[in-house]
Amino acid sequence: MEVEIRRTGDSYAEVEIEGEEHTLGALLVDLLLKEQHVKMASYSQPHPLEEKIVIKILTDGQIDPADAFRKAVERGLELVNKFQRDVESL
Repeated sequence: MEVEIRRTGDSYAEVEIEGEEHTLGALLVDLLLKEQHVKMASYSQPHPLEEKIVIKILTDGQIDPADAFRKAVERGLELVNKFQRDVESL
């Protein structure tokens, strides 16, 4: 997996993730939309035969879109760790 910020500005960014498809894209968009100051988040898979997604992030300008992306990833890791602990306690 390779992550690259392709395009960035004060309130807009595009993050390209090689080696991933819809599962991670949908999860990241959901997490981004829960972040305060994120106005829009979406993803696309440029071609169905390529394992690559592009996440698009638009903020209200009060947070850098790359920082919003990092926060969403951190929240995702927290959820995965909690899920793992819950499963191990069964």
